[in-house]
Amino acid sequence: MEKAKIDPERIRKTWRRLADRGFRLPPPTMGFFRLSLLSAEEAASALADGMAAHPQPSLVLAFDPDERMCNPGGIVQGGVIAGVLDEAIGVLTAALAEGRPFTTGHLALDYFAPVQPGRRHLAYAWLVRRGRRRMVVDAEMIEPGRPGRPLARASAQQLFLDLVGPGNGGEGQDIAER
Repeated sequence: MEKAKIDPERIRKTWRRLADRGFRLPPPTMGFFRLSLLSAEEAASALADGMAAHPQPSLVLAFDPDERMCNPGGIVQGGVIAGVLDEAIGVLTAALAEGRPFTTGHLALDYFAPVQPGRRHLAYAWLVRRGRRRMVVDAEMIEPGRPGRPLARASAQQLFLDLVGPGNGGEGQDIAER
C-alpha cells in the first residue's frame, strides 16, 4: 500500500490554484453533503479511537448527515453514503493529481452497518496505487468511538483524462483501451 500523506493545507492551496483556472473549489457537493475538511490535528484527534488496523488516511472529511438524507426507514440513504465516499476519494485524487483532469472509471462499495442521522461520521481516503494513467484510491466511513467497525467502504479507479483526446493520439479511443 502506497503512503501519500496529504496535509489539508496542501489541498486548500491546490484548490486556490485550480480556482484561479476556473474550477469551482471546494467542490459544491461538499456543501450539499454537509462535509468539511478536517485539519491534520482535528483528523488525528477524531480518528484516535475510531481506527484499528486500518491504513493511515491521507485525507479526512467530517460528515454530518441530517434527516433529509434518510430513506423511509430513517437511516442515511445508500446513494448519499456513496456520494460522500466518492467525494473523499475525489478530493484526495485532485490533490495528488495536481491539476490533471480525471474521472471515476469504476467505483465499488460495500455497506456494513446503518449510518444514523444526527451523528458525526468520518470519511477518510488513502492512496492504494498510482500509475501514469490511473490511480486507485480507497475510502471508509466510520463513526468515531467504534474502533475497527467501518460503516461502509469504497474503492475507486480514477482515470486521468489528459492522456486521451486531440493532440494526445487518443481520438476515438476509449481511455480504458490505452
